[in-house]
Amino acid sequence: MLVALLTGLGHGALHIDATNAVAGAACVGTGEITGRVVDLPFAQDSLWRFAFAIQDAPAAAVGGVRPPLAERCRGAMVRLTWHGVEQVAPGQRWRLVARLRAPHGTVNDGVFDAEQWHRRAGIVAIGYVLEGELLDAEATGWEHVDRLRDGIRHRIEGLGLAHADVIRALTVGDGAALGPEAKGRYRRTGTMHLLVISGLHVGLVAALGFLLGRAIAFVLGGPAIVLGALGALSLSGTYVLLGGSGLSLVRAFVMSAAALSGMLAGRAARPMRVYALAMAAVLALDPMAPLDAGFWLSFAAVGALLAFFAPRQLVAELGEPGWRRGGLGESWVGSAVRVQVVVAVALAPVTAVLIGHIHPLSPVVNLVVVPLVTFAVTPLALAGAFLPWVDPSGWLLIGADFGVHAMERMLASADRVAPKATPVQGWHMVLAGCLAALWLLPVSRTTAVGAAAGLALLLFVPNTAPVPFGEARITAFDVGQGTAVLVQTETRALLYDAGPSYLTGRDAGASVVVPALNHLGVGQLELLIASHGDTDHAGGVASVLRAVPVGAVLAGEPLPHVAAAAPCRAGLRWEWDGVTFSVLHPPAWGHVDRGTAHGHGDGAMKSNDASCVLLIETRAARALLPGDIERRVERGLKVPPLDFLLVAHHGSTTSTSEPFLAAARPRVAVVSAGFDNRFSHPHADVMERLRGASATIANTANSGAVQWSSVESGVLRRARCRGGPYWRVAATGACGP
Repeated sequence: MLVALLTGLGHGALHIDATNAVAGAACVGTGEITGRVVDLPFAQDSLWRFAFAIQDAPAAAVGGVRPPLAERCRGAMVRLTWHGVEQVAPGQRWRLVARLRAPHGTVNDGVFDAEQWHRRAGIVAIGYVLEGELLDAEATGWEHVDRLRDGIRHRIEGLGLAHADVIRALTVGDGAALGPEAKGRYRRTGTMHLLVISGLHVGLVAALGFLLGRAIAFVLGGPAIVLGALGALSLSGTYVLLGGSGLSLVRAFVMSAAALSGMLAGRAARPMRVYALAMAAVLALDPMAPLDAGFWLSFAAVGALLAFFAPRQLVAELGEPGWRRGGLGESWVGSAVRVQVVVAVALAPVTAVLIGHIHPLSPVVNLVVVPLVTFAVTPLALAGAFLPWVDPSGWLLIGADFGVHAMERMLASADRVAPKATPVQGWHMVLAGCLAALWLLPVSRTTAVGAAAGLALLLFVPNTAPVPFGEARITAFDVGQGTAVLVQTETRALLYDAGPSYLTGRDAGASVVVPALNHLGVGQLELLIASHGDTDHAGGVASVLRAVPVGAVLAGEPLPHVAAAAPCRAGLRWEWDGVTFSVLHPPAWGHVDRGTAHGHGDGAMKSNDASCVLLIETRAARALLPGDIERRVERGLKVPPLDFLLVAHHGSTTSTSEPFLAAARPRVAVVSAGFDNRFSHPHADVMERLRGASATIANTANSGAVQWSSVESGVLRRARCRGGPYWRVAATGACGP
C-alpha cells in the first residue's frame, strides 16, 4: 500500500509539473493558430464556445503580431468564443486568428473556482476568435465519436422537446445548454447529480448487455457467461464513449470490468478490492481528477455504501445483540430508503464543503426522482437517442421528456423550502468527517444517534469568527467588473449591490454572492441595497432575492425587476448592534432640486450620480460605500475621515477626486474591478492619487475577495493572497502591505 501510495503521488506530481510547464509558457497574445475542435461545442444564438486543440501555429507573424505566440501555444488546449460564425462542429480543422489570455477567474471563499476548472480540463488559455478559415471538415480517429454525439444532440434538439437540455445531459453528457435557473434549482434541492450520467446508469446498461449476451448464447450456442460478460463490456463501453467519458462513467466501467473479469476467471471479486482498483485506474488515467468535485462525490457515495452494508452483513451473521443490523433490507422500498439515508448522512460533510448548503428534503426527493430517472427516463432517452433507425424512437424521447417534466414539477415543489447553509471550515470539517465515518460503522444505536446529532450541529452552526458588538466586518466580493459588498454586524447582515449580469443569462448574484453567503453562514439579509440600476451593480439582485430571505430592499433608482424596492434617500439613518448606518446621497430618487451642487442644469441625475452612498460608523472606525458617484456629487458630500473606502466607479477617472480624498483621507481603499477589463479600471491617475493619500490599496481583480474589519481597521485580508492551491498566482504587488 505504501509503494502504491508513493507511486501515485509521484505520478500526480509529474503530471502537475508537466501541466505547469505548459501553463507557465504564457500562451497569451493575438496571432494565428491552427488546430481542431474537440468535444461538443456550445451554441447560443450566433455565439459559439468550444475547446480547441492547437496542432500547429506558424511562426510567421499575422498582421504585425509578434511571432512568439506561435511557439508557446503549440500542443496547447485553449477555450475560445466566436461571434458570428455559422457553425462549429467536432473534429473540424481551422486556421484562426485569436486573442488569448490566461484563464483568470474570480476568487471567493466557498465559490466555484474557474481557475481550478480550467486547470482540471487542461485549458491553458481562453480567448475569442477574430477571424477564421475552415481547412478540413472531416473527423479523424476518436473525433468520430464526438461527431456521433453531436449528431444525436442535434436530433434531440429537432424534436422540440420541452426538456431537451436535460435529455441531452443524460444521453450524450452535454449539460452546457442548461440555463442558470434550472441549474440553480437542481443545486438547491441536492439533485445536481441527476444531470450527470452516473455509475448507476452504466450499471443498468451493463446489465442489459449481459442479458443480451446470454440471449445470443441461448440462440446460437456458446458459453453464456463469456458472451454475457462480453456483451456487458461492449455495451457499457460504448455508452461510456458516447456519454463523454465522464469521471463517474469511467469509475463505474472499471468497477464493472473488474467484477466481470473475476466472473470469467471463476473468482469472486471482493467489493473493496474492486473499489480500490477503480480509484487507482481513474487516478492513473487522469491524475487531475481530484480537482473535480465529481471525483469526491462519486467515490465517496460508493465507498459509503460499501462501508455501511459490508460490516452489517457480518454482524447479522454473527447475531450480535444491540447492534444496528440489516443488509439490503427486506423489501425494495426498505433498501431504497436505507441507501438514500446512508448517502445523505455520509456525504453531508463533502456536500457542505463542495456546495455550501444542504436541502432538508433532499433524501425524500432523491428517493422518488432517482428511481424515476434511472428506470424510466434514462432507458427511454437512451433507446430513443441511440436507436434512430427505429420508427418509435421519437416517441421514446417524448416519453422521457414527460418523465423529466414530472421530475421538474417535484423539484419545483421542493424548491419552495429554502436550503440550509453549511458554513463548515477548518477543524470543524475534519471532525464532521470523523462523525460521518463513525455513523457508518456497525456501532450501537446510541452511538449512531450521537454521531448524527453531532454532525448536524457541526454542519448547521456557523463557526466563523463572530463580529463584536459595535463593530462591523465588510467583505468586497470578487465579482469581476462590478460590485457586491457584504456588511456584517453582530447579528445582522446587509448586502450592497449584487454584482453584474451577462448576456448569456448568468449573473454574479447566483454564481458568486449566494454561494459566498452560504459559506459565511449568512442565512438571511436584513437589507439589500442596490446602489443604482446599472447591470454591473444590480444585475444579480433578482437571483439573490430568489435564493436568500431579504427583509427590505433599497435602491438609488427604480429597478424594473424589483417592484418592492424602496427609494434610497439622503437622511435615512438606522442603528444595528451599536453600528450606525447613514445614507448621504441621493436627495431624491433619480432627481435633485434645481441649482444644488449635485444636479445637472435641468435637475435630472445621470445613473451613476443616482448611486446610494452609505456611511457606516462603528465605535472607532468609519467606512463609505459610494457606488458610482462622480466628481460633481463628491463635491457636495460632507465626508468625515474614513478608515475604509470602496473606491467609486471601480477606479474611473470621473471619480475619487483630489478634494474628496483630501477630506476622506482613507486608511484603506478597495477597488472592485474586473481582471483586464475593457475600461482599464482602475485608472493609473486614481491609483496615484490614492497612493498620495497614503492609503493601503487592494484591487479585487488581483487580490480576489477582500475583507476588512473595524476591529483591525488598517488590515486587509485578500483571498488570493492566502496560501492557496498551486495553480493560483497573485498578481505582482497584490499581496503587499
